[in-house]
Order: sequence, then structure tokens, then C-alpha cells
Amino acid sequence: MSIALRLGLRQWRARPLRPILCALAIAAAVALILTIGATFESLRYSLRAEIGQMLGVAEIQVCPAQRGVGGGISAATLADLARRPEVEMAAGRIQSHGAITHGD
Repeated sequence: MSIALRLGLRQWRARPLRPILCALAIAAAVALILTIGATFESLRYSLRAEIGQMLGVAEIQVCPAQRGVGGGISAATLADLARRPEVEMAAGRIQSHGAITHGD
């Protein structure tokens, strides 16, 4: 029998509760970490749902296939979308980039 195994067995016989208590402490720590993770995930989901109910949620966004292309949604397409019964609001938005410089 190796020295490490004999030492382990001797410690087990001298203090039989120590390994059991150590295993229980590790299990309690793992359970605490899992509980905290589940709590934060539940809190995040609840906040997202509450904010979505207060402000509304966009389920579909129509964007140009390529970035930097000057295309947008035509007025006819927006009117067709607005006429659908399941659409509450259809609005177009133009987004662009600009630079502000300070000069004379």
C-alpha cells in the first residue's frame, strides 16, 4: 500500500466526519452558485418581459441587405404594412452618419 493511501486511511479512521463535512460544504457551495445563477437569469427574464410590456417590442425589422446602401423602405411598402390587421404601427426611419467639425 502506498504512503498516500495509508495516510488517507489513517486520517479517515482518526476523523471520520471530516471528509463527509468537506463533501457537504462543497455540495452546499455548488448549490448556492447554481441558485444565484438561476435567480439572476430569472430576474433578467422578468425585467426584459416587464420592459417589453411597458415600451413594446419590435418583432420584425426590415433593413437593407448591404450596409452603406442608400436604399430604404418605400412609402408604398410602408402603407401595405400599415394596412395589415396585426400591425399596430408602421413607421420609416432614416439613419445616417455625419461629422461635426469646428471651424472659422
